[in-house]
Amino acid sequence: MATQVCEGLKQTKEKERFTVCVEGNIASGKSTLLEHFKTNQNVEELFYRDHERWSMTLGTYIQLTMLEMHQKQTVKPVKLMERSIYSTKYCFMQNMKESGELQDIDHTIITEWFNWIIRNHDCRVDLIVYLQSKPETVHQRIKNRKLNGEEDIPLEFLQTMHDFHEDWLIKRSKFAVPSKVLVIPADSSLEEMHQIYAAKESEILCGMNIKSFL
Repeated sequence: MATQVCEGLKQTKEKERFTVCVEGNIASGKSTLLEHFKTNQNVEELFYRDHERWSMTLGTYIQLTMLEMHQKQTVKPVKLMERSIYSTKYCFMQNMKESGELQDIDHTIITEWFNWIIRNHDCRVDLIVYLQSKPETVHQRIKNRKLNGEEDIPLEFLQTMHDFHEDWLIKRSKFAVPSKVLVIPADSSLEEMHQIYAAKESEILCGMNIKSFL
């Protein structure tokens, strides 16, 4: 059965597409979930190596990238996105501010830009799929997958990011949540997670059949 938010949207004639954002910690399985529904050095790598030097650059770049993803047109009934402009601001940018890696003036600029984007562009989200995983689990996955730029990510950072996601999406104690949230426990093995995604297909895809999505 589809989630209530999706059922409501399906009854709204003017709503032609659903936007579903997949959120969660680093290595929580976001890309795996997106792949489940599919038949050179970058700025993120630089950030992991020198947080203070590249924090403003990364914040600006990711916010622009997220805006482009929100605005991207699709002929499919459901658009699946990895992260959103909201998690960029409420989790990653907020963490850099509180840790001192992002100066107050830089955070103010990014916040003003974020507010302007939200006021002037359609960044609506119909559903957030939160892949809820333990920091220890994603830390081990990072070690196992050995991606460039991730090898030095400490467990403490992952714990902090976990706390920001929990505060935002579960406790709802700091920032507004832009949509309904579907929580999927994501500590299981890859094979088990694919089984879970298949079982929750209707909820994740807002009631759409996977064949029509592909």
